Amino acid sequence: MRLPFTALAFACLSTVAFAQSDVAVLLDGSRIEQRVTQIEGGKVTFEGDAKPVDLLGLRRIERPVEASEAEASARVFLVGGGMIRASAVALDENHCTLTWAYGELKLPLSAVRGIQLSDETDARKLPAGADAFLADVNGAASETDRLYVSIDNKVQSLQGVFLDMAADKIKFQYEDAERTVDRARAFGLTLTTTGKRPELTGSALVKFADGSSLWVKIEKMQTGLIAMKTLNDQAMTLPWAAVQRLDVRSDRMMFLSDLEPVDVYEKAIAYIGPWQRDRSVRGKPLRIAGRTFDKGLGVHATSRLSFNVDPKFTALAATIGIDDETKNKGDCEFVVLGDGRELFKQRIRPSDGMVEIRVKLEGVKKLTLAVEAGEDLDFADHGDWGDVRLIRE
Repeated sequence: MRLPFTALAFACLSTVAFAQSDVAVLLDGSRIEQRVTQIEGGKVTFEGDAKPVDLLGLRRIERPVEASEAEASARVFLVGGGMIRASAVALDENHCTLTWAYGELKLPLSAVRGIQLSDETDARKLPAGADAFLADVNGAASETDRLYVSIDNKVQSLQGVFLDMAADKIKFQYEDAERTVDRARAFGLTLTTTGKRPELTGSALVKFADGSSLWVKIEKMQTGLIAMKTLNDQAMTLPWAAVQRLDVRSDRMMFLSDLEPVDVYEKAIAYIGPWQRDRSVRGKPLRIAGRTFDKGLGVHATSRLSFNVDPKFTALAATIGIDDETKNKGDCEFVVLGDGRELFKQRIRPSDGMVEIRVKLEGVKKLTLAVEAGEDLDFADHGDWGDVRLIRE
């Protein structure tokens, strides 16, 4: 499906300051700061003297594109990650049809995790109980669909079966009876998914100027246009100037937060809670020295997480530090063990900020990440393994 260019899509073309460079970040963390001119045949070409690189040899491409002011009335959350800000959304038993800043998109209902029927993100402006919807849509799929309804400015959930959503009504089966709810009273809904999570290796999460994000397969980019296919094989062509960022899921890299640990040891005096995947130990975004990480592990000392890893991966890389939520408190020792051997150890305090590490693995099969308490017992010892990943060099 070739999406038409909207007025906004054309307007986005003017937001790129071509005097500024794109930034291509390689798997090893090195950077190429030159404008990307073409992506074709899996190769990325630059305007300057940098040699072409494999697309799968990149972690991401960052672009100097300003955010747009596209109006939206809903947020559609996708299975496997990604979110589309939509100005119109309709659902039936098979499909989700939406209108967004760059045209119309029709997705199988199985690709949709949930829909927030507003574009509001400020927690202070959301009704009480909205956090339950956000936790649901970002968590594992439940065994039933859930409809979140606002009653007296408080969100309550109903478990049942979604039937249909039109412009003004939502049909939902609740307690073995079909119910019709005014769409204006609904805050959102989440859908159970029976299929497997999509395989993301070899694809990229594209973040657009309007605030949407979508996992796609990149086909090519040239003459200012990027051709892509969604994970359900729908083709689209959009202005390259609408792309703010492109995060590549390479087969040469694996995030540890996407793996299940085989051994977990946690013991703390000042107990906050168990380790978190892609969040701090308090369940907040991972944040070290002012920088936020989408991926990583948040723990509290003392913590030891062990993973079985493929020996084809030759290095571990991460940005480590004390989470900003401690407000400059905490003192931890970060340790990396490979098959029981100590490969890395460093003591970190908040004053150390972000510390980039790269550890050779040399055929390691069992990898352990440990955070031990420093001085003052383990109070405020919220250790973050930001962007912790395995690399095949």
